[in-house]
Amino acid sequence: MTVFGGDTRVAPLHARKAVSSLQSATTASLGDAPIVLRREEHTGHSSRSVDRMAQLVRDELAFLAAHTGLGVHAALHT
Repeated sequence: MTVFGGDTRVAPLHARKAVSSLQSATTASLGDAPIVLRREEHTGHSSRSVDRMAQLVRDELAFLAAHTGLGVHAALHT
């Protein structure tokens, strides 16, 4: 889950509480099925640059690939 520090529509506390609820509701270990919170500062609702958006998508896809058994090409880690 990603939360943006400058988002005036949703308080970051709501995302923290949602992640906490999901973590406590799961029966899997955090190593097997992690539920994480990513906080981005100095951005708000739809106010990211294209570069920051590309970095966010890259990080999310790499995380999903790593935790679903897909291989991640080494070039994505640069």
